[in-house]
Amino acid sequence: MKSFKKIAIVSVLSLSCFSGFAKTISASALTLDEAETKISKIAKKNNASYKIIGTFYGNYVHITAKLIK
Repeated sequence: MKSFKKIAIVSVLSLSCFSGFAKTISASALTLDEAETKISKIAKKNNASYKIIGTFYGNYVHITAKLIK
């Protein structure tokens, strides 16, 4: 489980380096649907679409996404 967290963190950080101009957002919830709904609402407020770039699930779900204008 620890190695999965490290891989997820490294992948998110490496993606953010290559896309410094894009806005990265995150959301947490009890279910995947709830977390993605939060991401979707944030993207809609910013008049953008989104691409999920990382997830973590344990006792809760955490999603990181990149907004695409």
